[in-house]
Amino acid sequence: MKPASSNPDTQARLFTSCDPNQLGRGSCHYTANNPWVNPHTAAQWLPLFSSNAHLMTTPILPKPSDILLFHLSHIDLDGYGAQYMTRAAGYRARYYNADYRDIPYALDQIFDDMSKAKEPCMLLITDLNLTLEQSDMVAQRIQNLSKGTPSAGKKSGKAPAKSSLLSPEMAAMLKGALAASSEDEPEEAPIKPLLQLLDHHATGEDSAKKHDWYYLDTERC
Repeated sequence: MKPASSNPDTQARLFTSCDPNQLGRGSCHYTANNPWVNPHTAAQWLPLFSSNAHLMTTPILPKPSDILLFHLSHIDLDGYGAQYMTRAAGYRARYYNADYRDIPYALDQIFDDMSKAKEPCMLLITDLNLTLEQSDMVAQRIQNLSKGTPSAGKKSGKAPAKSSLLSPEMAAMLKGALAASSEDEPEEAPIKPLLQLLDHHATGEDSAKKHDWYYLDTERC
């Protein structure tokens, strides 16, 4: 299915609702709720996967209650199926879909959204193989997010704008007190995002060899 728009601003789209009978016909709807996921049906088959987890080598994701998931996937049934699974498993997730040409736009949107998250989060990429350059970029941007940024409300340590109304001694004293208060204020520890890619395209072999978060299994199609 081709993207609905060639505009870069709309190519990284939030996918949460698409009639499975209309896939490939350009009739996906991007709404807040997905009526096509039946949690009662999902509850019947999810235990089957859990009971056979010891037989699988696929990386285990964190518990749904522990993480906010940013899930990027392909725009075919493989990609939508992966998102169906995470939604049915109960993850609080933000869903994004992209074709290969749209990956850079989608990742830009996702990293911007992740930078605003104030809780543990994870980037999950499924059914998309990244070039080595793209994989390096993703690893670097996750690393940048883990470093955190200074709090917007942190005191600057500067004297008030009307310090000229004070004597030089009082201005210096006030400036020193503000600086000491700023130094004593504990900084919030950055929350390091988690990262995992699950894919089956052999063209991602170079990226899989370099990055441990890039899980490639060409036996599952």
